[in-house]
Amino acid sequence: MINMTKINNAIAESVSNGTRPLITIKAPDIYSITALIASPDAAAIKFGPSWHVDGTTDDGESFTLSIAVERDYSEYTVRVSTEASYYGSSCTDEDAEDIAIRICNQTEREFPNLVTELWSEGDGSCSTTGPNEDTCQEIDAWMQDNWIAAL
Repeated sequence: MINMTKINNAIAESVSNGTRPLITIKAPDIYSITALIASPDAAAIKFGPSWHVDGTTDDGESFTLSIAVERDYSEYTVRVSTEASYYGSSCTDEDAEDIAIRICNQTEREFPNLVTELWSEGDGSCSTTGPNEDTCQEIDAWMQDNWIAAL
């Protein structure tokens, strides 16, 4: 979960003494952080290993932050099918489970701390879930482009 207290404290520090504090936040990307900052003006620019974020608080005070993003997808869950028919007509149940486990492993490497679950028909939805639909779609697109590597 994104630590809003940490962000709010850094904004307060920036407003009170004009510094550009450096904070590290666990999040999928900088955009998930700037979307939570209560400023429609918050703009992020990549600057070396961190991002410089400039914005205006609700009170009209300007702030500047340097934010290092530690990629973290712990708020997202992907369910991977273990249905043999999903992987081809000659796939056995055992093969399907092995493939699903490999897909989970490669997806977890790409998206740190992502929660993966094995899914079979009757277990409910197999969709990717999380707080941001764009991030869910990014995960789904990556999996769609890369799942064959697990075969």
